[in-house]
Amino acid sequence: MKKNWYLAIVLAALPLAPAVASPSDWLPWNWGGKDSGEHSEGPKESIHAPDLPGFYVAHEQANNNQSIREEIPKNETVERWSKMVTTQWFRKLTERLTPVEYLGKMKASLPKSCPGATSSQIQSLKVSGYDAARFKVVCPNTANGMAESFFLLAVAGKQDMYVKQVAFRGEASSADFLWARKFLAGVVMCTPESTHYACY
Repeated sequence: MKKNWYLAIVLAALPLAPAVASPSDWLPWNWGGKDSGEHSEGPKESIHAPDLPGFYVAHEQANNNQSIREEIPKNETVERWSKMVTTQWFRKLTERLTPVEYLGKMKASLPKSCPGATSSQIQSLKVSGYDAARFKVVCPNTANGMAESFFLLAVAGKQDMYVKQVAFRGEASSADFLWARKFLAGVVMCTPESTHYACY
């Protein structure tokens, strides 16, 4: 499968990970549904996002240090898609980087990954009381010859980093951007102490 340019940016900010594990070894955390998950060690935490009706999981893989899940509209493929929601987890990344620093590394690599790309300022915020950061990128011409844009949210857990991003291929409309902002605004960090309804 061809990697999307924005995913390459994310992974470029991290050291290379071990080979992909089998599905039975995937780390059990909440990809966005109602069922909560927890890590085998460390804090019991998960990230919850709004449901995605009309989407399906087109690709997912994981090892002991990171995981990725890509969801796209039905009848689309990982090669041909119009909208993609990506969820990532990075083990103990918060010991080395804050969410702002993590996105800063991505932003610094944009000139090489996508010449001519424009991006918003990185904004720091809180998600369920946890440190987080977000920004938007518009790439006018990717390797596939099409424009792509995405909104990205990084949230620091007790030890691990959780990332949600919404990407659009082609010319994204104001309605697309509004949908992305609304979706990411619904992201919640769940812990045993959480009282948010999405964590139950």
